[in-house]
Amino acid sequence: MRNKFGSAALIFSALASLLTLACASVPETHYYTIGRIVPEAGSYGQRLDYSVGVPQFEAEGIYARDNLLYRRGNYEIAADYYRRWGVPPQKMLAEATVTYLRKSELFTEVRRMPTMSRTDLVLSGRILCFEEVAEPTGPAVKMDLEFSLQYARGGERLWREEVSATSPITVLQSPDAVVAAVENCVRSCLDQAVRSLAQASSKLSSSAK
Repeated sequence: MRNKFGSAALIFSALASLLTLACASVPETHYYTIGRIVPEAGSYGQRLDYSVGVPQFEAEGIYARDNLLYRRGNYEIAADYYRRWGVPPQKMLAEATVTYLRKSELFTEVRRMPTMSRTDLVLSGRILCFEEVAEPTGPAVKMDLEFSLQYARGGERLWREEVSATSPITVLQSPDAVVAAVENCVRSCLDQAVRSLAQASSKLSSSAK
């Protein structure tokens, strides 16, 4: 009997050790977020006498996931299961847009949507591309976004623009360098979009009120 109990104890101990080693080998999941991205105050010309709402961005397929994405070859996009955004990219980019628009002083008021407050216009965004890529000069982050502006009432589109940016990842195998490249892409895309929006402001009519 002692031998049987002793053998069972040894087996249990061995299984526990294997389980501990297996658990210890699972990589830790890391979460990231971008910092506040703001333009120079008043850098986009005269303020427009409209309020604008910004809903959460749209995204389809793999771009709707919170994983950091990277491209393998010409056709495959892979997800990094252990590096993730702290909030979904659709929300993260919408928040960045709200902050950027407020600091740009292009509109009298910028609100997050949904909102109970009345807004004149709605600025929508859609993620077309947001991933790490292999450029001839080295790894980089590539971002393509689509923006559209429409009346809150009636839904008539006033403006639409696709913008894109690519930023090199300056330090290999560095998550901070990846996030810094993402911030550069977001800043460039928002600058392009707001400049285009300011140039198209003549199309806005008093019927938005």
